Amino acid sequence: MFDANELMKQLKISQNDPKAAQKIKNLRSFMDTAQGKNLASNISQDTAKQIEKAAEAMQKGDKTAANAALSQILSTNEGRNLAMQLKNIIGK
Repeated sequence: MFDANELMKQLKISQNDPKAAQKIKNLRSFMDTAQGKNLASNISQDTAKQIEKAAEAMQKGDKTAANAALSQILSTNEGRNLAMQLKNIIGK
């Protein structure tokens, strides 16, 4: 199952940035709802692995690998739908 909290830890988004902090707060709030839990439980293992791969690459500062993993995620219908939902949840 996709763990948004773990992803946020891996990305190490700065809590000192008010915009980033608000987006994290929005995402955490959403993930605690039934809809958020349903969304997380329906992410395929392949997509979850690609998300983890992107997060690990970002944590290491490897933007090329992160972009490659994100491109692979967004090349699927599931990935595009997930991205649209997350965009609506955390804002643009």
